[in-house]
Amino acid sequence: MKQFRWVIWVVLLIALLVAIKLIFFKKETGTAGNSMRKPSVPAVNGMVVKPQLLSNTALVSGSLEANESVDLQPEVSGMITGLFFKEGDRVKQGAVLVKINDASLRAQLQKEEAALEVAENNMERIEKLYKLSSVSEDEYNNAHLAVKTASADMEYTKAEIEKTEIRAPFDGIIGVRHVSPGAFVSPSTVIATLYSSSQIKVEFDLPEKFAPQVKPGTSLTFSVQGSGKNYAAKVYVVNPGVNAETRTVTVRALCENDGTLRPGSFANIEIDLGSDPQALLIPTQALVPILNGQQVFVARRDTAFPVPVQIGIRNDTAVQVTSGIRAGDTVITSGILFLRPKMKVQLKSVK
Repeated sequence: MKQFRWVIWVVLLIALLVAIKLIFFKKETGTAGNSMRKPSVPAVNGMVVKPQLLSNTALVSGSLEANESVDLQPEVSGMITGLFFKEGDRVKQGAVLVKINDASLRAQLQKEEAALEVAENNMERIEKLYKLSSVSEDEYNNAHLAVKTASADMEYTKAEIEKTEIRAPFDGIIGVRHVSPGAFVSPSTVIATLYSSSQIKVEFDLPEKFAPQVKPGTSLTFSVQGSGKNYAAKVYVVNPGVNAETRTVTVRALCENDGTLRPGSFANIEIDLGSDPQALLIPTQALVPILNGQQVFVARRDTAFPVPVQIGIRNDTAVQVTSGIRAGDTVITSGILFLRPKMKVQLKSVK
């Protein structure tokens, strides 16, 4: 009898354990089923697109060049008898800078002046005789020709004497001198270099994409090493050809030189390419590359919609959108790689 009761208790205990297990199994199955039927909604950040002021600038490097520069070289060979400048001197246009020995030319000029005087006296005598019909017409013509020849010879020698002087072709500063007084020079000898000092050129290579926005008259600013100030310049020429290797165009601007700018200096240049007070900017991480360009996800009624966009100017953190979205749209800025079209989303933060 006792053994029978023990068996009954064992059976009841087993039945109770089975019932408890079945109850928990149903709850787990129900929970798993609910989770499969109701997937979790991703939490994302968003940004409401608003018009902003966008300043478009191009930063490039370049170099300074003298607006005008010329190597001082003689037109004739000879010994230098005079150097009328010091290195670094400011000189005026037309000033005599170098004199080459012209003693032989001046002696020749005196000889030709005497020959001209003889020819003129002879012509006067022949003219009187010609009026009296005492000389032929050929003698008369030859006398006139002799005067013209002597005069031409004298003018030629004067021109050669002028070539023994080197004059400043424009106002400027003399650079380093390469010869000394008494040196023999030829037309290939560079005595010194003259640099224009009133204005200086800024030359740089501009990326091709910016070329349509830069034209003669465009303003720019630049700085040079060792100077704490910015200088203003204006573009005066844009090379019409594009460098096929670098895809750049050469640009030159002109700046008034206050004496602190030197040719050859390195320049950091900033060009104002205009501004847009109604630009639509979004973070760069909001862009999703697609086959034909770029797209963003726009949140509408807690749903993500892909929108193809056209982009414009970029900077370190943002990019301009020129078409595809409008002011007031909420662009999703996080978790975009896991989004799918028309996926439900939860906006946890909107800026």
